[in-house]
Amino acid sequence: MSNPFACFVGVVIFLYITCMSTLDHQVLERLGALLRQRVSLVGLAAFGSRVRDDSSSSAADNDSDLDVLVISETLTPDVRRIVSDCAFEAGFDAGILVSPVVFSREEWEHSPEGGSPLARSIRHEGVFLTL
Repeated sequence: MSNPFACFVGVVIFLYITCMSTLDHQVLERLGALLRQRVSLVGLAAFGSRVRDDSSSSAADNDSDLDVLVISETLTPDVRRIVSDCAFEAGFDAGILVSPVVFSREEWEHSPEGGSPLARSIRHEGVFLTL
């Protein structure tokens, strides 16, 4: 008798379900709009417990922050301040704390930080906003 599952040996099936709420997506869109006006925005993504089905944490808990990746063409102290201000403004009315992680394009594409476990996780699970 042959094994009915033999044809699946070596095949990995991956199902990724995002549970990002409409409100979270609206906050991400608002952040994108604010940043486009003030910095050279290259990329924007939400990641973390609010965008994945993380039943081991309080993903649906309103006390959880919204983790976002911001990629700017250049990164200066002024750009960091602007990103922080925009993150606060984007989440304020919704009562959501937006926690930005900021990279320059060069850092994201070519530095060791761009290949870090955090960056790999963001590339894998992040919900990227179309710019």
